[in-house]
Formats: sequence, structure tokens, C-alpha cells
Amino acid sequence: MLDILKRGTVQISNFTWEYHGDTDDSTIFYITPQPAWMTANELPKIQLVQYNTSDPLNGSGYCTLQVQLSVPDEAVMAVTSDINTRFGVKPRFLTLPFQPGTIVEITYPDGQGGTTGQQVAGSDFGSNGAIFQLGLDADQMKTFKEVLNKKGGSPFEVQYSIIVPAMMPSVEMELTFDSKTALDYQVTSHEHTHWASSSSYTYDISKQLASSNASTVHVKKINPNVPQEVVDKLKTWGQSVIMDLVAKQVAAAIALENNASGTQSFSVSQISSFSEKYEEDQTILWRLQPQTVLPSFGDLGLTIQQIASLEPVVDKRKFVAQVTPKCNFVGSEKSLNPAIAPGTGPYMTDAQELQSLQVTIKYPTLDDKPERTHTFTDSTPFTWEADWDDMAGGVYSLEYMAVYKDPKQPSVSGEVQGIEASAYTITLELIGILNVTFDASIFFANKKVSTVVKEIIVDFVFNIPQAPPVLERFTLDSTNATHNITSLSAAPINTDYVYTVTYIFKDDAKANPYTSDAKQQNGQWIYLNQPDLVQSVSVVVDMDNVYKAEVNVYYEGEPYFPEIPASKVLPRPTQESPIQLVFPEDSTATDQPRPRFQLQTISLPAYSADSAKGENKASPTEQDLYLFANSKLSPLMIHASLITSDMDQYDFGPYLFNPQSVVFFSMSAAKTFAMITADPGIVDWTNLTCINVRIKAVRYIPSTSTGTLLDGVEEGTKATYAKNIAVQAMTLDTTKEHSYAVHFPLTSLPMNFTEMEFDWVAEYVYKDGMKLAQGTQQGTLVALPKAATTAPPASAAKGVRQWKPNGAVLAY
Repeated sequence: MLDILKRGTVQISNFTWEYHGDTDDSTIFYITPQPAWMTANELPKIQLVQYNTSDPLNGSGYCTLQVQLSVPDEAVMAVTSDINTRFGVKPRFLTLPFQPGTIVEITYPDGQGGTTGQQVAGSDFGSNGAIFQLGLDADQMKTFKEVLNKKGGSPFEVQYSIIVPAMMPSVEMELTFDSKTALDYQVTSHEHTHWASSSSYTYDISKQLASSNASTVHVKKINPNVPQEVVDKLKTWGQSVIMDLVAKQVAAAIALENNASGTQSFSVSQISSFSEKYEEDQTILWRLQPQTVLPSFGDLGLTIQQIASLEPVVDKRKFVAQVTPKCNFVGSEKSLNPAIAPGTGPYMTDAQELQSLQVTIKYPTLDDKPERTHTFTDSTPFTWEADWDDMAGGVYSLEYMAVYKDPKQPSVSGEVQGIEASAYTITLELIGILNVTFDASIFFANKKVSTVVKEIIVDFVFNIPQAPPVLERFTLDSTNATHNITSLSAAPINTDYVYTVTYIFKDDAKANPYTSDAKQQNGQWIYLNQPDLVQSVSVVVDMDNVYKAEVNVYYEGEPYFPEIPASKVLPRPTQESPIQLVFPEDSTATDQPRPRFQLQTISLPAYSADSAKGENKASPTEQDLYLFANSKLSPLMIHASLITSDMDQYDFGPYLFNPQSVVFFSMSAAKTFAMITADPGIVDWTNLTCINVRIKAVRYIPSTSTGTLLDGVEEGTKATYAKNIAVQAMTLDTTKEHSYAVHFPLTSLPMNFTEMEFDWVAEYVYKDGMKLAQGTQQGTLVALPKAATTAPPASAAKGVRQWKPNGAVLAY
């Protein structure tokens, strides 16, 4: 595994070659490859296509180019010599084990004296190729040709961001994202809402994190000899990790919005705060970012005839589509140089090998041509070109068929419709591969935890429409702290997986086994860092026109807590002695005898049309609670009262809730909240693995007494709740042979609403396939039926992804 501290560089001409040692073997080294042209017949893979037309397109055009990572012989020789001198060993070189998520950025002239850029995904396999299509105006076309034909570098600067497993050096790190700070920043200006865009959300998130100060990275040296240069690199890495985690939450929120056909714009309030801690010797996903300016045609010594073949001129507009397969093919080049051996080990991306991947582009001017179909046998990107069709524009579809090396594995076929982007990436998930690594190494390296926890049992469920689900139970302990799940389904994977974690305590801890709430998510790497004990919940009261508000939180019955030190400090409020929050706070009050856990109280600036006019408005006030996260075993109750400045009193609840599904409770003189509960009390869990519950629509009659009648809703008619509601999963707690209710929060409801009803659907994932139960329920409680009998819709049964034009998966 990569050793961050054991690093060296070698200068060759204008290139700096970086290398790292291995944490376990002093003779193994990894050379960081550099971006280079992908070539064919000793020519760079680039087409600079110029339009020679009688319309405004004349002189403009486009450029397609392909790049890859490379380590030339001279770099291997120079690094070998440097290692011999510095470390006194004869090195053995291994290829870096690329992990999914390679990003390739290109910067080039914008034709106006500045630069612009584009970002695409790398293939993750072999030479980690990438393909770009750049639209060029006439000025850019002229600049490109001038620079390419001279010596001194091309107009293209390329940077790779590659992910590899590495060992955390002798430091402690904590990464945090504070959604409240981000929300405070968002409401100060319209431009600050841009945490997502239709093209690529990563650019916006990077900018917003830097401007909002919502992210922090702390690095503490354990060994004072760790160089400051390494600390600085760790801080940069930490910011990139925060950006990725926020990006995933943003993408999930947008996907939920698309699936629900919602109309609400994205808000950073839809994502929650988080904290990540890293310790010495923990496995992390490190980032290497090699960057270079590609050589020009002049640098490469190309002839006039060769240059002409790379710079065609056409008399009509062209349709161009590019496909990159991020797949592991039989015989894929795993080494970037004959002197560098292929990488091995548990962190290689996937073991399933493809024999071939056949892709057919569906576009009007290609439909009758044999070249519309290309068969991939490696991860090299491919480009289709055809005449432009005015009716279709740049929108196309593709069909694919993946054939695996193992003849026992079925081929996987699918179709993706309405693709607008010129470049499309076929991923492992699209062709049916699921690969998840559970890592508890840092958990068992923590001495405080390992003295009380004997082992961890993970129950994993992945639902495949109209097919038996992937079910696996495995145990992790101090001697076997990682486990990899690899599965191939005969249908593209387009849903999250569900898992629970059961902590088995050592005998002297005198604690019953503790099972976490069911978690539904996606992603390739799951870190099991600590028992899921603590969750913060915020209560926010808009004090405008509010005289006083009081919130009580308590357990309805005797709560369950594992008897370990981490849980003994958490509050156990009862109805007789609740956690009580009062708004506004009395700064002169003495400590009260009742337990009151308040993390912090802050005031958020109020931004509104009234405040813009100079009118005096009170600010929202927030108080935070630390609560036991696994409250499905004994959920909490929230009950609140509010008195307005006009001396009107409103009550909220009481409602049961689970801290893992609620980030905020918000109240005002005009808005309230509610909770919908799905109760599995009578469900028959025989042959059943999990239930995914979705609240599809909520309707109610707004009250006119408080002046909160919604626009466009006639008096006495029902309004539809406009916000998205996250899917929740429930499983059987095998240690107690019991399943627990889930609670769905509804926020920003008008005060004194009546006659609530909601549509619900539940996926019952049986060991032999999935069935549905659904219905419409009055009130706020649905009792799930004993069993489900309805087959999923035909679209799910076919196992083929259906896509909206914007690429969002349709929900049934």
C-alpha cells in the first residue's frame, strides 16, 4: 500500500516524476504516471475539425482528443537510480491500483485571451484513458492551429486526479462540514444557492465550500517529525474528501427531486452536517494529481501530411458521440510500462472480467450504417461521427450488451435514452457489477472500543428487480477487519443497498448485542468507525411574531441503551423529566434540575422582503440536542407549544421520531411540522429480508384562520406537500426478533392544517424476489400489511434502466 511519507521526485527535462514506497515491502515502489497523448499509428489521437460553410458556423468547429497515463522508459531508469542512491535497494515497481473516481480536467484557450476548461471521467482501468470533445469558435480554432503547429507545447494542459489506497501517516485528522454555516451563507445572496448545476456540481461545491467556511480540516501530528509538506498535502486531501462527501449528498438530493418529479429547487438545507475522523495506520483513499502540458505537433515532429490528416475541413455540421467504458476487460493492460508489474491486492477495483462490450448508437443519420455499432475489448474510449440531424439535434440513445469471461455469467443488456451530452461513460454499475468493501480496521485499532467490542456482524441486502436479492452475513473482528462483496446481476444496478451492523460485546462489558438502524445507501467503500451512538437534532424557531416557545423531548417508555461508556453520557429523558428547550432563552436563569442537553444556541440572520425594507424582524433561533441514534428500539417523543405576540397558542405533536431521520425541527407563527409513521408490527418476516418504504404524496387542507392559505389553492380544497421525502428501510433485528417503526418528517406545513392523507408504497424484498404493497392512508400512521403480493411494474421486471432526458432514473 502507498506510503505517503516515503516519497521522492526526479527531474527529467521539464517533467517532474514522483514516486512512493510501499508500507509493507521496502523494495516495492509506485511511480506516479503523467498525462500523455493516446496514440494510433504513432500519431496523437486528435481530430481538429473545422467547418467551411456559408452560415455563421464558418471557421468554427470542434476538437476531439484522447489522453492517457504513461510512464516512459527514461522515467523508470531515472527513478530506479534515485531509489538506489536514497534507499540502497533495487526497486520492484507496481502499477498504482486505481480506484473508481478518476477525474481528468483539461484547460485550453477561450479565444479571448483567457482560458476555459472541461472535466470528464477516466476509465479507471489500464492506462486510465479519457476523451474530450471541445466546441470551438472561429477564434479558438485559429489559436489552436497556430499553437499546435509550433514547438513549445500544445494549447492543452491536462490534470488527472487519481485515487489510490494509502496508509495514514502518524497524524490524527478530523474533517467536518457544518450544514448550518452553509445554510447561513446560502441565504445571504441568490448566487450562494449554487451548490449544484446541470452539468457538473463539483465546481460549484468547491467554490461554495471555500466561500462559506462550512468545511474545516484539522491535522494533529502524533510524530513531530512528520514534514509540514505532508501536513499541507493532507489538508488539501481533506478538503477534497469533504467536497466528495457533500457532492454525493447533493447528487442524492437532486436524484430524489427528479425521481419524485418535484418542483422545489435544491437547497443546502437538504444535506446534513457530518464529521470524519482518521487515525494513524488507517487505510485511506489518497489522491495523486499529475499535471502536464501535452506536446504540440511541432514538438512531436509531425510532417505537413500528418498534420493535415489531424486537421480535416468539412462543409457541414457533424454529430459526435463519445463513449468511455469504465470496465475491466480480459487482457486489459494493467501495466503502464513493461518494467512495472500489474498491481494486486484486495483494493483492486473489481475481479469480474469482461470478454467484450458491444455498444450501438441510435441517431437518425447512423441508423442504417454498420458503423453505428462498436465492440469494446478494452477500456479505450471510442468516437462516433455522422452528419448532423436538425430534428434530433445532439440527443441520442445507446444500447449495450456486456459479455463476461465466465460463461456461467449471463450477458447484461440495456438501453440508455435521451443522452444530451456528447461524452457518455459506461460504468461497472450500469453493466450489473456490485462491489462493496466494508472496512472496520480503524474501529478495532481504537483501544477504547476494542476493549468492549468483541466482533461486528453485518447483514447486507441488495435488491434486484424480479430476481433473488444479494444476501450476505459476515463477521468482522480484530484479526479479520475487512470484507469485500462482489456480485454480478443479470440486470443493471440502479438502487441502493441496505445493511445493518450488530455489535457483539465482550463478556466483561456486560452489554446486550446492539444492532444499528437499517442504513440505505450506495458507494463502494463503507467505513465502520465506531458504534452508531450519537446523533444531533436541531430545533429552530422563527421568533418573528413569537412571544415564547417551549419544546419537550422524551422517551415514551424505558429506553434501550447498550451498557458501554460511550452511551452512559447520553440523556435518558422521560415524560416526567424531559429535555426542555425554551425560546427565547432566559440568560439570567439558574441551572434547572431537569436534564437539559443543549450543544449550542445561535441566531441566524433573517433575510426577507420586510428586512430589506428596513423593518424590524426577529431572527430565527436554534438549539441543538445530542441524542442516542438507535432510537428505533425506543423512539423519542417531541411535543411543543408556541405563543404568538397576539397571545394565540399553538401545539405541535406529540410525534414519535428517530434522530437518524431528522436533521431539523422548525417552528414559526405560521408554519408547523408533522411526522408520518410506518409500523411493521404485524409483518411476517419469514423469508423477508427488508422493507423499503416510500411516502409518495401527502395532501391536506390548509387553514384560513392563520392567513396561510397557499397560492393557487381554493378554500376547502386539498393542497399537495411539495417537499421530497426520503425513502427509509426497515429490517428484522435478529438479536431481539423484532422490527421497528420508521418515522418520516414533514416540514414547513401551514399552521392548523386538517384532513391529512398520504400515498405510500412498500417494497418487500423476499429471498426469492420483490413484491409491492401500497395504498392511501388518512392521518399520520400506516400499519404495513402482513405480506406483499403485487409484482413490480413491467419496467422493473425487464431489468433495463429507463431514463428521463436529463438522465434521472424514473421511479414507479
